[in-house]
Amino acid sequence: MTINVEIEDYGEISLKFLVMDLNGTISSYGNLHPIIKTLIEELKKNLEIYLLSADTYGNAANIADDMGIRLQILQQEQSGAEEKASFVKKLGNEHVVALGNGRNDWKMLQAAKIGIGIIGEEGIAQKALIHSDLLVKSPKEALELLKNPQSLRATLRG
Repeated sequence: MTINVEIEDYGEISLKFLVMDLNGTISSYGNLHPIIKTLIEELKKNLEIYLLSADTYGNAANIADDMGIRLQILQQEQSGAEEKASFVKKLGNEHVVALGNGRNDWKMLQAAKIGIGIIGEEGIAQKALIHSDLLVKSPKEALELLKNPQSLRATLRG
């Protein structure tokens, strides 16, 4: 299960894991974007998928179960930035693509081989923006890029 793509200045990339933030990234105001479940189903054929969340709205477990993906609940007393980056590194950051939008996502986006910042309806924090390899308007666009890795190549090559 991998997505392989060669990108100038990145080399040969073998993505095995997709790590996503929940609120503001694949959901807006606590509601999952409708097309996301369908796209996740397709990507599960090639990637092991994780949802990282502080569970602000109390629905992370239901969302993860509904999509059939793994959930990692973050410690409430921490900002989550270090915890998210540590999670990515434990997976083997050279094989991770990460999606995020919040200030607590910047270290995860920086640690991942490819960090994709999502502007979305809730916007993107400056630190997440600066530390993203790529910026898209919506989670749908990010997941579509992963379905077509040559689009990643076209955008990221140096």
